[in-house]
Amino acid sequence: MSGVYNNVLKRLTEERHRLALSQREMGRYVRMNQSSYSKVELGNRRLNYYELKRLCESDVDMFYVFTGKRCDSKYIKLLEMYSYEELSCILNMVLALTELRRIGTEKDIWKNLLPGVECLEMWDLGRKSGRSLFYYVRQLYGISQKEMSEVLGMDVKKFRDLENGRCLPDSELLCRMYELFDVSPAIFLRDRRGLAEEICCLLEIAGREEEEMLWDLCRLWKAESPVFLDEGREEAE
Repeated sequence: MSGVYNNVLKRLTEERHRLALSQREMGRYVRMNQSSYSKVELGNRRLNYYELKRLCESDVDMFYVFTGKRCDSKYIKLLEMYSYEELSCILNMVLALTELRRIGTEKDIWKNLLPGVECLEMWDLGRKSGRSLFYYVRQLYGISQKEMSEVLGMDVKKFRDLENGRCLPDSELLCRMYELFDVSPAIFLRDRRGLAEEICCLLEIAGREEEEMLWDLCRLWKAESPVFLDEGREEAE
């Protein structure tokens, strides 16, 4: 077990304590008994894809568990009122703003955002085409299936199954994808709240001007409910 994944498990335990839950109660979220869940926190059992999905639907902040990031909450309440598909559109707008800024400036802040943005763009391409995100990340870095499987520490046959959608990633693999390729677990898990937190984190890095530009675009895009957006911004401010 890597040190990075060990930190993920520490944050999972931290979240359980924050919510004042016992291991038995936490186990109910993922439909396992206390003994099995205890093995998860000890690193002796991985959470499978569907168990992770169930945790995303609970009060556990899985974005924080995987990334160690807690974004400013000022826009979360607003963003969590959007559907996953709407958040995907908002994320695309953030990506477009980021790309525009990166082209027009030499500031390190925009260069540092580039790896994550490129992977998010690959995710959007995969979402539209139906291809696996694993495939597009590998193409982005220009490496073979064998090389990718070695980097991820898995058998090449299993990686082929992941690329072809014949199996799904577990908690440690999602941790590795984030650690090595900056791909947010929220994207793999279609975690609506996690995607909202991803957007907020990007905006916090980008700065106030980009935040203002985004909400102006949102107002135009969701023109049928301008009051909702205005109220959301008033709460944020």
